[in-house]
Amino acid sequence: MTHHQITIEPTTVCGERGQRYRVKYQGAIIVHETWSPELEAARALLARGIVGRLEIWRSGKGYPDMLIADISKAAGLSVEENENGVHGLRGGGRDRRISRGMPVPCRPRCCQRPF
Repeated sequence: MTHHQITIEPTTVCGERGQRYRVKYQGAIIVHETWSPELEAARALLARGIVGRLEIWRSGKGYPDMLIADISKAAGLSVEENENGVHGLRGGGRDRRISRGMPVPCRPRCCQRPF
């Protein structure tokens, strides 16, 4: 399976959602500003016909922040939040609930941390 790499760069901090990011693929900006760079990047790549595995990198780091095993599956996910600030990943057949500021203990199979 082909694998691809994106680089995320912090842009601005906006309101309660916090840090926003720019996403680059092969040196070109594919997402100008988002607070969910991994999933937005998956959708942007899938729209270009790019599928396979995805590595999410930040400048200056020697290892990826996250690995996405399947771009097309990750493109179908979205982050939702309610009035209590509880975030959840939606789509992909199952809902996952996480709370703001906590590490994600149970990512869908398509999203995995490299460590």
